This record gives sequence, structure tokens and C-alpha cells, in this order.
Amino acid sequence: MAPFGRVSLDAARRPRYSRRVIYSIGEYRIDDLAYEVWRGDGQVPVEPQVLELLLFLIERRSEVVSKEEIFEHVWKGRIVSESALSSRIKAVRKLLGDDGNRQGVIRTVYGRGFRFVGEVSVGAAEPQPSLPVMSKPPATLPVTRYAAVGDVHVAYQVFGEGPLDLVIVPGFISNVDNYWESPACAAWLESFAEYARVVVFDKRGTGLSDRVTRLPSMDERMEDVRAVMDAAGMESAALLGISEGGSLASLFAAYHPERSRALVLYGSFAQFSSWIKTEEEFQAFVDYARSD
Repeated sequence: MAPFGRVSLDAARRPRYSRRVIYSIGEYRIDDLAYEVWRGDGQVPVEPQVLELLLFLIERRSEVVSKEEIFEHVWKGRIVSESALSSRIKAVRKLLGDDGNRQGVIRTVYGRGFRFVGEVSVGAAEPQPSLPVMSKPPATLPVTRYAAVGDVHVAYQVFGEGPLDLVIVPGFISNVDNYWESPACAAWLESFAEYARVVVFDKRGTGLSDRVTRLPSMDERMEDVRAVMDAAGMESAALLGISEGGSLASLFAAYHPERSRALVLYGSFAQFSSWIKTEEEFQAFVDYARSD
């Protein structure tokens, strides 16, 4: 099924079946459908982009894969630095207990690219139902556009088809392009796209939207929602508020009921008084953000 094809709501709710492939590399097992890495009985944490690179090299293990092919497959042709690729190769090697000196799993072929040289056994499990399938990011990404709100430009994307218009109001961290780099997030968005026309956006000061010099008011943030709805041609839409986006979605629905078909709150809260309590906890969070 095409990622953003038109299907009925009943069809969207039915389980889809995919054949899971398990790659075994020494004591590691890589599940290409669940997008998971296991060592023994424990799951190994891995960034989606690192796992995407690993699976790509495994699937092409009979040949040398050029840097250009990796950039096209993993970064979808976006311009990134050589250091970004080097860091991901290093992360894949570290994940499997390899390094740049041994090159027992991934070999650098200077001037040409990389080749997966580790021993791999392949097994298939029975078809597994899932809602939605944890698919790889779609090959064709929605176009990022910008809605003008005074002097500020708010980044947004529109995708999907269906009788329902849906606006996803994000929390304080979002990036409409990076959503599609996470297989779990991409599958989640695709599930909405099967029965709705969806708008995702970055609030001013976040993601791909314009930076701001002060904290925007809630009135200004409501204008962001209105602007992306206008730009997408949505007269009325269901609002899905996530985390503190729930507060904004609720306020917008209260002030603009004629434009709010429904209100859904996910992980939201009525009061938000204490998130970080100590300087040590804040520094630990910053260190986590830098490394992961």
C-alpha cells in the first residue's frame, strides 16, 4: 500500500501483515520489521538512523556501497557533512563490537565506500500483525512549506488523503523533516494519512520555523495554528495536541470553535510547574541530548 494512499477508515483499522526478517551477526539479532537490535535476551538501544545504515549495508553486503548511495538512502539526498557519515559508521561498528582498526564487520574501501564483511545468517519469522507496521521512512517525503505570520515564517507539511482534516499541534521540541527519520514516528504519521489530510508544523522558534528573540505569547502561538490551517486550505479541522501542545490546542478550540471540529489531547497536562528540579538534573539532561 502506498504510504499516503486513500483507504477507508475501516480498512485503516484492519491489521496489516509483513514478513519479518531476522539477521543474526554473532550474538546480535537485528529485526528489520520491528527495527530492533537484540543481544541475548536484552534489547540494545540504537538510534534509528544508525540502524537504517546498518540494515542498508547488510542488505548490500555482496558489494561495496558508495558514500553517495548511503547519503541518498539514509539521508534521503539531503546535504550533510562527511563527518556525519563517519560518526554513523563509527556508531554501527561500536554497536557490533567493531572499530576502525579491526574492521571485522564494516570494511572501509578507500576511494570507493564501505562494505559489510561480517558473517550474517538470515531467518524469517511468521507474518506478524501490527498497527501500524514499523516501516522504514517513506522514500518520498512531504514538501516543507512556510506560512507567513507577520514577519515570522512557520514551517509546515501537508500529507495524506481523506474526508477528515487533522492538525497535529506539537510540544516544545519538533522538526517536521526529522519526524520521517524515525521509523516509528513515520509509521505513526502514515497511519493518520490513510484516512485524513494531515498538517504537521513547527511552532515559531522551534524546528524549521523562524527563530524568535523572545518567548511568544499564547495569542501569537494561536496565530501559528491559524496560519498553517489557512495555508493548507483547512476551514475546520480536528486538533491533536501533544504534550504542552495540548494547552495550545485547547485554547485554540476555545477561541475558535468554528474552526475546531474535534479536540484530542495526548500526554498533556493541566499544570506544569516543575520539570527540572536541580542543576545536576538539568546538566544530565543536556549531556543526554548531546550524546543521544
